[in-house]
Parts: sequence; C-alpha cells; structure tokens
Amino acid sequence: MNVFRPGLLMVALASFGLLTLGLGDGMLGVAWPSISAGAGVPLSALGLLVPVFAAAYITVALASGRLSDWLGVGGILIAGAALLAAGLLVFAASSNWGLLLTSAWIAGMGGGALDSGFNTYAAERLGIRATNWIHAFYGVGAVTGPSVMTGLLVWGRPWQTGYVISATVAGVLALGILASRRGWRINGPSNSPGASLPTASSRSGIWLGAALFAVCTGLEVSAGQWTFTLLTVGRGFTVASAGAWVAAYFAGFTAGRILVGTLPIRVPAQKVLRACTVASLLSAGLLWLNLGAASSLIGVVGLGLFLGPVFPSLVATTRARIGEGSTSSAIGFQLAAAGAGGMIVPAGVGVALAVGGFEAIASSIVGAAAALAALHEIAARRSHRLSSRGAPSV
Repeated sequence: MNVFRPGLLMVALASFGLLTLGLGDGMLGVAWPSISAGAGVPLSALGLLVPVFAAAYITVALASGRLSDWLGVGGILIAGAALLAAGLLVFAASSNWGLLLTSAWIAGMGGGALDSGFNTYAAERLGIRATNWIHAFYGVGAVTGPSVMTGLLVWGRPWQTGYVISATVAGVLALGILASRRGWRINGPSNSPGASLPTASSRSGIWLGAALFAVCTGLEVSAGQWTFTLLTVGRGFTVASAGAWVAAYFAGFTAGRILVGTLPIRVPAQKVLRACTVASLLSAGLLWLNLGAASSLIGVVGLGLFLGPVFPSLVATTRARIGEGSTSSAIGFQLAAAGAGGMIVPAGVGVALAVGGFEAIASSIVGAAAALAALHEIAARRSHRLSSRGAPSV
C-alpha cells in the first residue's frame, strides 16, 4: 500500500472528486434534447454552451498558480466543489437560455478549480500508480452519468433530477474536503509564497508540458469523436458494430488507467509513458493501414487502452519536466492547454476530412499520435537532465 503514502483518505477523496466531475460531464449529451426543448433553443445551441463551460474552466486553470498561493490546494478544492455544486443546481433550476449559460460558467469555474487542485496534489504527492487510479474514476463517472440520466428519462423523471443528484454529490465532496482540509497541504516548493511564478529554467518545461497535454487531449477527443464516422461512412461498418467499438475505445481509457494504477511492480514513469505513447502510435497505425475489419478494431481498442494512462502519467511527471517549484502554475497551464487542444485538434481533423476525404481522419489520428510520441521523447530527455530530482516511478 506504499503507493498511497499521503493516506488512503486523500486518494479516496481525489477519486471521488474526479468521479464527480465525470458524472456531471457525462449527463449533458443525454439530457440535452430535453434541455433545449424546455429552454426553447435549437439543438445546435450546445455548440455555444460547451465553449462557455470550457472558457470558464480554462480561465480558472490558468489562474490556479496564484490561487494556490492565496488559498492553498485545500482552499481551491473546497471553492471548486462549492462552485460546481452551485452551478449544477442553478443549471437544474434554469428555465431560460441566459441562466443556462450563467450556470455553465459557474460550473466550469468549479470544474477548473477541482481539476487543477487534484492534479496539483497528485503531481506533488502521488506517484504514477495512484494518479492513474484516481483518474480512472473520471471514466467511472463519465459512464455513470449517461446511465443515470437515461434511467431517469426512461422512468419519466425530469432531466433536472439528474443534475440535482450530481449537485448533491458535489456538495458531499465539498464537505469531505472541508473536513480533511489539513491533509491537502503540500510541503514543497509550490506551497511557498510566489513559488507558483515560473522561473526561467522551468518555463521551457512548462511550454513543453502544455504541448504534450494539448496533443494528448486533442488525440483522445479526435479519436472519440471521429472514429464512428470513419468506420460507418468511410468503411461501411454497421451503426451497431461501429458504436460498440467506439464504446470499447472509451472503456479502454478506464481499463488502461486501472491497469497502470494496480501494477504490482515499480516501473519508472518514463518507461510507462514511452510504452503507452509508442503503443498508441502502433494502434493508430493499424487503424490507418485499413488491413481489414479486425486490424481496424484492434487499433480502435488499442488507442483507448494505451492513451488512457498517458494524461494522468503526464500529470505525475510534471515536476520531473520542470524541476523544483512552479508546479501549481505548470499544472494549470497544462490543463488549459489540454482544454484548448481538445477543441482545436478535432476541428483540424474536420478540416482534413473536408479536404482529403474520410481516410484523412485516420491519417490525422496517426499524425497526432506520432507528435505525442515525439514530444514525450523530448520531455524524457529533459527529465533526464533534471535527474537530480529523480523521476516519479510506479
């Protein structure tokens, strides 16, 4: 159990926190037709609601270094859980479009604060195994959210009930963090006043980390959003079979994180990342080569399984990339870059599709996977130069 050196309570609360984030995120797609009908807005209005949430999330993530100096990690987490609960409750009570947008902004601020706080704590206090473990629970929440909302709608309950449940869960999280607030203290350089300000030696590492997170998240989202179109319209798969394999892609995310989180041996974090990024590239290559249905499907599932551990493993190795100090600023900057990459890269795949046809989707996924593997190798060499700190290991 030495993987949980900071204490099982902190790891359990962090896991519950990421499950809470996934729960709310997962409900929106199922609830949206009912929400749009009640608010009198077209279905396409989701294209405005999601960016409002993302903009609030990115704003708070970028400010997380300063907020960490002011409030501490525990304070950020308490504020984030309270804002998320409030935003979800306002969302449930909203009857017009303006209130929906306002509540999305409040919830986005809460989500950005929670994500930044938990990941700063993980980067400072947890190893790669525990960080993968807590991130696996985001996937659990993202699967649970649609299931809960679907069940409520099937049983004739209003969509608002799902968001009241999600807000209640966030409220319980806030109380749990408040009760354990002393446990979230970080005894290290990022906890001292002004340490969130990046030094000249850490700036290049922060920018490198931002590029890694942008490409990683962009690849994750692109594969999830565009693979169904590639398989059905581009390659003639049935809707049922393509849908099942895309679901397997998302299930692979959680499975990969659980596997790394429960590894029985200590493996250097950089070796885990190298294995996952190279295997992701090979999986993308199988999808791109289009050697037959079996190879395409192995590629889809492999992408999910091997990409899943990359994001949390990159969080856990933040200090190895940037050296001492600036961890909270680096985490916030990386999460903001991840949010931007999750919007920009899939849009770029759409442009490639318009120019080059359906197979350009697979080519774009391979290109992003190759960029991720290359960026990791650059980061690994930088970490080696900063080896006096020691790379986090499993």
